[in-house]
Amino acid sequence: MKILNCRGGLLSLCAFLLPVLAHAQQLKLGSAPTVIEKSALLDLNSDKQGLLLPRVSNYSVAPLNAAPDGMIIYYVPDKTLYVRKNGIWRKLIDETATTSGVTSVNGQTGPAVTLTTNNITESVNLYYTDARARAAFSAGTGIGITAGGVISALNTTALWNASQLQGRNVSNTAPTNNYVLTWDNATSTWMPKAPTGGGSGTVTSVGLSLPSIFTVTNSPVTTSGTLTATFNNQNQRLFFASPVWSNGAPSFRALDANDIPNIDAGKITSGVLPVAQGGTGINYLGSAKDVMKVKADGSGIEWSNDYVALTSTPNFNGDVTATGNFYSVNTSLVNVGTAGTYTKVTTDAKGRVTNGTTLQDTDIPGLDASKIINGVFPIARGGLGLNYFGSAGQSIRVNSGGNGFEYYTPSASSTTITLTGDATGSGTTSIPVTLANSGVTAGTYTKVTVDAKGRVTTGGNLAAADIPAGSGNYIQNNNASAQTANFWINGNGSIGNNLSIQSMTTGSVLFAGAGGLVTQKNANFFWDNTNNRLGVGVNAPGNTLDVGGTVAGTGVSGLRLRALNSATVQPYNSKVLSINNNGDVIVTQNAAASNWLITGNSAVDATTQFLGTTDDNKMVIKSNNTSLLEFGRRQTLGLTDTYPDYNDNNEMVTYMRSALQFAVPSTVSFYNPKMWTTADGNFRMKGCSAGTDYFEFGATGTANNGGFEFIIGDDGDEPIVFKSYNYSGPTFTEIMRLQNSNVGIGLGGATPAKRLHINANNDAIRVTNLSSGSGTPLVIASNGDITKGTSLDGMTLNTVVVGSGTATLSTGNNNNVNFGNVTFIKITAPTNNDFTINSIANGTDGRTITIYNATGRNMTIANDTGGANANRILTNNGNNNITTTGNGTVTLVYSGDDSRWIVTAFVQ
Repeated sequence: MKILNCRGGLLSLCAFLLPVLAHAQQLKLGSAPTVIEKSALLDLNSDKQGLLLPRVSNYSVAPLNAAPDGMIIYYVPDKTLYVRKNGIWRKLIDETATTSGVTSVNGQTGPAVTLTTNNITESVNLYYTDARARAAFSAGTGIGITAGGVISALNTTALWNASQLQGRNVSNTAPTNNYVLTWDNATSTWMPKAPTGGGSGTVTSVGLSLPSIFTVTNSPVTTSGTLTATFNNQNQRLFFASPVWSNGAPSFRALDANDIPNIDAGKITSGVLPVAQGGTGINYLGSAKDVMKVKADGSGIEWSNDYVALTSTPNFNGDVTATGNFYSVNTSLVNVGTAGTYTKVTTDAKGRVTNGTTLQDTDIPGLDASKIINGVFPIARGGLGLNYFGSAGQSIRVNSGGNGFEYYTPSASSTTITLTGDATGSGTTSIPVTLANSGVTAGTYTKVTVDAKGRVTTGGNLAAADIPAGSGNYIQNNNASAQTANFWINGNGSIGNNLSIQSMTTGSVLFAGAGGLVTQKNANFFWDNTNNRLGVGVNAPGNTLDVGGTVAGTGVSGLRLRALNSATVQPYNSKVLSINNNGDVIVTQNAAASNWLITGNSAVDATTQFLGTTDDNKMVIKSNNTSLLEFGRRQTLGLTDTYPDYNDNNEMVTYMRSALQFAVPSTVSFYNPKMWTTADGNFRMKGCSAGTDYFEFGATGTANNGGFEFIIGDDGDEPIVFKSYNYSGPTFTEIMRLQNSNVGIGLGGATPAKRLHINANNDAIRVTNLSSGSGTPLVIASNGDITKGTSLDGMTLNTVVVGSGTATLSTGNNNNVNFGNVTFIKITAPTNNDFTINSIANGTDGRTITIYNATGRNMTIANDTGGANANRILTNNGNNNITTTGNGTVTLVYSGDDSRWIVTAFVQ
């Protein structure tokens, strides 16, 4: 089963549902939901399902004990419909499978009996307080009805002239006091007869069946007699007990050891345990050193002082030798090895050491260092003999005694170290070192001599002879005159002063031309030294850098930034380069800093930055040049109308001109959720439920014949569920469920079984302001189903005298009180002491009585005690008695299922 949980859409659902309920004030459930009886608040229509009322087990508890008149409940103890009237729960008609119907009404015994009130028009309720109803009801019947609705009757007037019971004739012989109706098989008639007194009588057939250990005689008794049962004879030493090893019926069997409990030896206080049961048969001690031996005739055991056989030396051999007699034996183990102390021994199977030797290193298994957890390795075994750390910086040395190691702190060295040779110096722990002089005077030289150790030993200036042949390859400043010869420079160098190239013109920017020739091209590469401007493509630069070559037709400039088109784009900032009317590159504010980009924006300040308009113009979002979403005032959007909720010009409105569909996870296969308006003007929403199921709700209808509907489905058994939410849990509580064409209220998630299925949770269902009408009664089945009856046909009405009576009770306990068949009993005595009612006779299923205590004394109704079990009373007061303090009333209903009177109302 898949359940629609309306959490997310609950507000939307309520927004759609509440206006409908507020205007309609009606609810139609079942088939033909669009056809509703205008006069009905709740219209139920089904040919297969009924109305399921709340099941109540105790209506004497709050709030049912103070429910208003008109409330209806299904009372579980007697499986009957009850209505609240005049502050009392009253039982309605009960139709069960065992009844055979009304067979006689006012003397009519035909197959169909008609009840009419000709002077009462249709659709008018018949109330006891209605004058016409009272007249019609009481005419010729002996029943009197007061204006207040109180019914009374004369005991001398026949109130119900029934000539048959269960289809069998009743004799018209006038009964005598205390007579009872008795069936006379000879005449097939119910006859009034005096009840038979106590003593012997006759029966049809009474039998007695007992287990096989009994013998039953005179069974069955068919007329009169006595049933007798006697025990059958059993074998000796059997006893009556249950089975030994399992539960079961008891029987005669032999005693088992498990039947006897464990006992202390001190519990055996008499008798002597014989040899046959493991004893000695002797109950006294012999003399000192006496021994037990078998008697000469072999008939038992006796004490004996015959020591002869006990003073000889016993013979021991094998592993043990011995000396002495049976009174005192000195044993000795036989030697199996050599005495001594050994670190390694060999034993035999008896645990005796047969050989000893010295432990070898091969006998000790290899061990991990972690296995050595105590002791300290000595120096003799390669250890230090130390089991602790010294202080930081300490070293280990042989101790002053020469017999171990110790930690010590080295002191600073006091020995002076002297360096000689190529380096000199002296010191103890820190020695300054000085290199020895090599013989050269400190200075700057263009020519030096070094020894094999890389030291400069002499220095001087470079002479002409030091320069190799081919001196024409060098530029020499021989004199101030210009050098006219060609020269070629190979290598790097510097020019000390100015370099002048006579062929260059002012403003030329030199560059290497073909073959490396120093070249100038003033028309395209020019430096304005006066204004410090560089021209590229122009020879009269107008700015610090003036680039020519722009093609006017294409807009391509003469400036190219190589590879800029493929560079990584960086986040925009507040400044960009732009071109003014002169073609100058200028710095301006970045438009992207205040515009919304189609690639998205970041670091947006919501207090100053937004997408929209700053004046009273609508904002429009389009697709394919079609407006889909508009924002603005109602008047600005042109949506102001004259009817309520649409006439506020300044109401801010979001206007959607398209259907609205929502994204779904991958688990949704179809029924993607959407909201839209149909061509008929119906606003609807549909979507997915539990991934594959379908739901839809919204307006429906055409041409001013509108409605509102909910749809849930796919498999056909999906429910529509209404829940309430409590934030303190949080908890969600189901209120109502619509499923399988049924409505369930208060079912806690269960599927409703009928067209209307209500769990009243031991409360009532209230129906008020019902209109008058006529029709068939409602009948409650044992499972709580309410179905339509067929008027009163086929129903049995228990014989109840509608009237009142008086009763006089005794002080103290009153058991099996007989109030007759009246429904209202007034207790007039005792008036001098309190009294208790323990049990009431003549209880029939569904009978209701009210007891009025008018004595002024306290009346106690005892809970389930005193008198016959079937006459006892359940007070519904936590197994406690209830007591009227002086005058008061108690209303009781008899429950056939419980065989008890049930207190339904109690007024002190």
